[in-house]
Amino acid sequence: MDVGYKLYELRRSLGLTQAELGRRVGVSEAAIRAYETGKRRPKQAHLERIADALGVMPEAIADYGIDDVDEAIHLLFRLGEDWKLRPVEVVDGHFFLESHDQDIFNAVKAWGEMRKRLEAGEITELEYVTWRDGYTAKRFVE
Repeated sequence: MDVGYKLYELRRSLGLTQAELGRRVGVSEAAIRAYETGKRRPKQAHLERIADALGVMPEAIADYGIDDVDEAIHLLFRLGEDWKLRPVEVVDGHFFLESHDQDIFNAVKAWGEMRKRLEAGEITELEYVTWRDGYTAKRFVE
């Protein structure tokens, strides 16, 4: 999902107009509209202020440029190298990702628990998305 569409979705989920978000960020309504339509890309400083105004992590709205399966799988390969992820066969040909990095382990565990709550109807889609987009491993560091 591109930055513009993600901004649009988050802004709408909070019930903000483009003008209101622009005021919170310190940019014009036209700038927000241009970001959402993809006519302009926000600079990193603006992206950080937008994320703050929307109550999410900047990483939640960043465009990672993953457009197809090959790019996604090579990203997983890279994450495997950089973050100690590896596929593990658990049951009869079904593989899962395992990590010996404690932060990754905790994040995946928290993610699984939140997905389980969503699927059980204990939380709404909006509550799940709010949790996901605001997630940071730093919150759990003592």
